[in-house]
Amino acid sequence: MNCRSLSLLLVLPLMVAVASACAAPVWQPAASPSAAAVYAGMTSASGRQLLGGSWSGLYFRDSAAAPWQKVSGVNSTWSLARDVGGRLYAAGDGAMVAHSDNDGQNWTYSFLPCCTLATYVGVTPGGAVLATGSEGQTYRSTDRGVTWTLTSGGLPTFSATDVAAATNGTLFAVGNSALVASTNDGATWQSIVDGFGSWLQVEPLPSNELLLGRSDGLWRRSAGGSFSQVAAAQVTSRVDALYHAADGRWLAATEAGIYRGEANLATWTLVGAGVVGVQEFLPQSGGGVLAVGVRGVARSDAQFQNWQEDMAGLRDPLLSAVTLSPASVFVATPFGEVFRSDDGGTTWTRRHAGLPLCQLNYLARLDNGRLFAICNRTSSAAYTSVDEGVNWSLQSATPRFDGIVSASASVALALQNNVGLWRSTDGGATWMRSAQAFDAESPRQLMRAGDGALWVRTNAGLYRSVNAGASWPAAAGGLATPGSQALWPVANGVLSLGTAQAYRYDAAGGSWSAFGDAYSSAPLYAIGLGTDILLGTGNAQLVGDAATGHWRSVGYYRWFTAIAQAADGRAFGVALLDPVPLRTLTNDRIFAFTGERP
Repeated sequence: MNCRSLSLLLVLPLMVAVASACAAPVWQPAASPSAAAVYAGMTSASGRQLLGGSWSGLYFRDSAAAPWQKVSGVNSTWSLARDVGGRLYAAGDGAMVAHSDNDGQNWTYSFLPCCTLATYVGVTPGGAVLATGSEGQTYRSTDRGVTWTLTSGGLPTFSATDVAAATNGTLFAVGNSALVASTNDGATWQSIVDGFGSWLQVEPLPSNELLLGRSDGLWRRSAGGSFSQVAAAQVTSRVDALYHAADGRWLAATEAGIYRGEANLATWTLVGAGVVGVQEFLPQSGGGVLAVGVRGVARSDAQFQNWQEDMAGLRDPLLSAVTLSPASVFVATPFGEVFRSDDGGTTWTRRHAGLPLCQLNYLARLDNGRLFAICNRTSSAAYTSVDEGVNWSLQSATPRFDGIVSASASVALALQNNVGLWRSTDGGATWMRSAQAFDAESPRQLMRAGDGALWVRTNAGLYRSVNAGASWPAAAGGLATPGSQALWPVANGVLSLGTAQAYRYDAAGGSWSAFGDAYSSAPLYAIGLGTDILLGTGNAQLVGDAATGHWRSVGYYRWFTAIAQAADGRAFGVALLDPVPLRTLTNDRIFAFTGERP
């Protein structure tokens, strides 16, 4: 059955606006890793396989040996279905519920009259089409997806939506804490269970029983309505997808990996450790299944025992973070994946063994080579690697860090946003809270400048340390609103980016002064490139000499989520919701199309 996990529709971090040149792009596209967030899968009547992606829509292939190909003209797709006549349905962005009668090559669009996202589409035994909006509305179509009528009862959509028909024809739907049922082919719905756990999946069993996936494992509902946990000692984590094979065996996709269950449901074995984020299972001709999910696609053998990546042609990544080492580039996805490139972003290898399925918001690297990947959760959020990302382990006592820097050969500092600093004296292996007087001002930014000085920006002021964080004298002299202006290290010092004017810090005098020309839109980033500075504002990209700050426009902006810059001046920017998720910038590309320097 289709599984739509709205918990994976992530609350995305605030993006940073970055510019691109008009006549020739300043930020050059770079090859992205072979990754894709897949939320749905379907096999057509002819055997064509389709995948619904979170960003650019649909992919298809006509045989297991063929690469995946993009279907043009289809939006981001969250759910797929097929009726008995072979018509395909796709639900996704813009409350779209499209249908196709030619194996997905061409689509006719209809739209739910509700919301910004259609999260689920399915076909009932009676031939009605059900579709769910992201705000909890449920619609029904009796003309094969052309027009839609709001039902008098709602399908739950808070974390997932899945619908199945019991052997007596009753429809059951699950989502979050509710289990609902319909005895009239989805025209109306009645609550069966509300508040008894977080229901995510439902599959029919003989004699009107149900197998249910929940946030804590597998459950069985008897025909009489009682519940009992299945394989309580084996399957203990969230179940995002279920599959019932023709030979009676089962597959359950969990946060720990894929479990295989025997027909009697008594014995479950972990057969796909690390294959996580699975949203759907697709049976394959000749045996085995495809497991499609937010970490891409994996194929099993006929025994569901061995799994291998099946991503040829499928390159549709969402990138959320980037960091650099002297020899490598590391990028992360919102689904706990890390990829490493050792050739400047031309080729990539997966480097996320040990990382869970979590939203990675931040990557960092200390001077000693220790890497950090930070999950978007309040506790036990930091994972670390000491072998260039080959293996990762949890630092269980850590909060969600929003900035990590090396302070000296052995000392590192980390910022917990709006709380304060953490300090490590063993190169980032362990951390202790480092209370400071400025904690009451809600610290917002931690930065290391080119001269080695450390900076903290709070809601009210700036603080600078030149002794590895042992002391933090105030350093906001000359700035009227220091807490609202981001700091960026550039050639010849540090810039504070005001709404209409940049300010530069004078280390000798210990104060700030206006730097360069005024501008009409506040910059959201600054990068030093040799003797030049590049500003990305809300409506233009500005470049100027680091000595004078005489700005000139070199193009319009481009949205980025994160930027990292190497010591040699190369910069890499990742754009979470962009068809080109990774771009590079080098000094010579700024002026390549003008032929002169400012």
